[in-house]
Amino acid sequence: MLKTDDEKIFKIITKILKNHELEVRREKLARGDSFRVKSGDCNFRNKKIVFIDARLPIDQQVSALVDYLVLAKIQFNTNELDELPQNIRNLIG
Repeated sequence: MLKTDDEKIFKIITKILKNHELEVRREKLARGDSFRVKSGDCNFRNKKIVFIDARLPIDQQVSALVDYLVLAKIQFNTNELDELPQNIRNLIG
């Protein structure tokens, strides 16, 4: 897949998650000698935020979001699913 395709998919997933009141933020997540913060979600002031490490290549950023979609068990409507490529729909469906 081309990087532009991955960026497009990232934006589609971000929009879908926003529809479900989840914010996606790309951040340079902390790293140290004995630790590394990984992409994931958290609750902050009653708001669910999904953090994606901006240092990751775009295909890995998309993969982290897809993993989140699979684990989050969000009920997607048909229009949302239709926006996603078939291989991603198969994973979350």
